[in-house]
Amino acid sequence: MVEVGAICVKLAGRDAGKVCVVISKVDANYVMIDGATRKRKCNIRHLHFLDKSIKIGKTTSSSEVRVLLVKEGFTLEEKKKTKDKKVKSEKPKKKRKVKAKKINVKNEVKKDSKVEIKKEAPKKVVKKTAKKESSKK
Repeated sequence: MVEVGAICVKLAGRDAGKVCVVISKVDANYVMIDGATRKRKCNIRHLHFLDKSIKIGKTTSSSEVRVLLVKEGFTLEEKKKTKDKKVKSEKPKKKRKVKAKKINVKNEVKKDSKVEIKKEAPKKVVKKTAKKESSKK
């Protein structure tokens, strides 16, 4: 039923829709696959087998499998071999909290408050009317 070198399309999972090749049989339900997908064990029910096949050996590498698939006429996306290293930025340094110098505020407030107490509002002068004075006589 399943032969080594059979070309198939992955139906389920993260690699769904990608072309792969059966590398080896694991048991009745599982096979090892490689190609445009990740090299891993896969359930046979998750594969759609095509009529094409390629000749591969046990020691065939992933890059060789990809080259053979391209020769058969399949287009594959290129894998990124190296990741760009992230440039580490320096962590911001915490600024040390500096206590403000204590100013003798109490004395200044007392001085200001004395000055305010001394300032009094002008008194209102009430004029006595002549009528009130005449009534007193």
